Amino acid sequence: MQLRSFTLIELLIVIAIISFISIFIIVVPSKTKSKLSIDELKEITYPNGSFYLLKNNEAILIKDRNKTVSISLTLPKVLEYKDGQFLKKEFGEEVVFEYHQKNGLGDFFILVAEEGIYVFKPLFIKKFDTLKSAKEYYLLNNHQPLKDNYY
Repeated sequence: MQLRSFTLIELLIVIAIISFISIFIIVVPSKTKSKLSIDELKEITYPNGSFYLLKNNEAILIKDRNKTVSISLTLPKVLEYKDGQFLKKEFGEEVVFEYHQKNGLGDFFILVAEEGIYVFKPLFIKKFDTLKSAKEYYLLNNHQPLKDNYY
C-alpha cells in the first residue's frame, strides 16, 4: 500500500482557495452597509458608542471602529426640555442628529421625524404616535413637579 503525497502546486492551490474564502467571509460583510432602525440604536451603540446622521443622509456609527450604516430618517428634529419648555436642539452645520451612549446610559430627548416620534431615555427608546403623548411620557418620568405644583 503506497500513500500518495500532495505536490507543492496542489498545496499552494488549496492555501489560495482557503485564503480567498476566508477573506470573502470576513472582510466583505464588514464593508457593506447594514440597514438600521431607530429602535436598534440603543443596542448597536451599547455600551460606549456614538451615532451621527449627516445632512447628506449618511449615517456614521462610532464604536470600536467607524462604520457606515444605512438608516432612513426624514426631516429629523430633536427636542430637549430646558427651562420648562421643549426647545429644538441644533447640532451644527453638517450633523442633523446625534446620539451618544456612555457606560450603557444614553442621551435623553425626543426625536420627531416623519417615520415616527421617539422618546430616548437613558435605558431604552420608545416610539409614540403623537407628540403630545411623547411629551407627557418624557415629563412624567424625568422631571419632578415644581414646589406647590402636582401632576
